[in-house]
Amino acid sequence: MKLPSRVHRQVGGDPYGERSATQFDLRRERRADIRRRSGRDSERRRQIRRPKWIDGWNSTDPEVLVTAFTPDGVYEEVTFGLKKKGSAELRDLHKFFHESVGGLYVKLVSTHVANGYGTIEWIFGGRDVGVFKTGKPFAVRGVSVIEVRGNRISRNLDYYDAATIMKQVGKLPAA
Repeated sequence: MKLPSRVHRQVGGDPYGERSATQFDLRRERRADIRRRSGRDSERRRQIRRPKWIDGWNSTDPEVLVTAFTPDGVYEEVTFGLKKKGSAELRDLHKFFHESVGGLYVKLVSTHVANGYGTIEWIFGGRDVGVFKTGKPFAVRGVSVIEVRGNRISRNLDYYDAATIMKQVGKLPAA
């Protein structure tokens, strides 16, 4: 059984804990070195992690979202079959969502980006004012599968359960 580092330092074979403390310090330095060497990937994760994509949807200014994407980026909203390509169409999509969903918000749940591919798990919500026109609030969990090129999203596929929204706004019976 391997003991945790703090315990190992206290009960190690060296009565003063010097050898155990040195081994502990070496392990800590190795872990820090591995984190430093993988800095490029960590930097990409930080850049995609929250600011551009989430802030883009939460902003009423479509340019905030557009800057998260490459100029030829593709955004596909799989649930309703919407597909947009390029900055102009992305602006229109942003405008459509903000006109259709009062108080639109997107909350980040988790994200992972590595080697040009990733996922963003989120909660999307607001008040239905333009799709079913009920005026009722809703919130749904979803995921975006993304491709990243040069720290910007080049392809985005959104997946979520439309029936969840429809039940919350009264268009389908609650189960």
